[in-house]
Amino acid sequence: MARLRSNGSYVIEHCLVQRDGYFEALIFLGAHRSDRSAYLMRLVRVRYRGQWYSYISNITDPLQLSGGQIVQLYARRWDIELGFRLLKDHLGLNLLWSAKMNVIGAQLWATVILAQLLHALQVQVAVEAGVETFDVSLEGLWRYLPELAELASKQRVPLVQAILQVGRAIKLIRPSTRIRRVVPEIDWQEITPPPIDLTWRREPRYAQKSSAPGSHRTKKAKKEPGII
Repeated sequence: MARLRSNGSYVIEHCLVQRDGYFEALIFLGAHRSDRSAYLMRLVRVRYRGQWYSYISNITDPLQLSGGQIVQLYARRWDIELGFRLLKDHLGLNLLWSAKMNVIGAQLWATVILAQLLHALQVQVAVEAGVETFDVSLEGLWRYLPELAELASKQRVPLVQAILQVGRAIKLIRPSTRIRRVVPEIDWQEITPPPIDLTWRREPRYAQKSSAPGSHRTKKAKKEPGII
């Protein structure tokens, strides 16, 4: 799945859903003769704060992957980068302990396991607090974990309970700055199934664009006499 560029052209073959602020259809990318894709794609358009956002996916069945799920998955496309940041910046994987592969492997696995435990704690705290997962700061959990563990030990309460006691005061539990796009839930009865004779594949044609450095200069030089 991906976002559709503002200048991207397409041909609508079948409209799946159309309502105020939401549109879903099966399309062929490329409306011009010089650049046309071969297979049908699914277009999901959502209006958010007066602006339309367009997404495309090769999963054409809305019952297999809803439009709301497409929007949510695309919004989380950078999660892997946040995971790498946690491993390198906060858990110290940016500095290797040794040049020996056995030690590097042990460090890598220990760091990944620790990151998974932190994420599990983040999810558990979010469930107990009744908030979204990203409303619980993963960086804050790692930063305050020794103090929180000490507090839980002194009060003889579970770690999650200790976090819930002070989490909002230390901004560990706070509203996330992530943009949440509100996508309407589409009932299956609102979906217009595609007709039997719908064309799912067409003859492709892709524009030949040379990206080799100096290609434009070469063409220009050939046109101008006296220049080799």
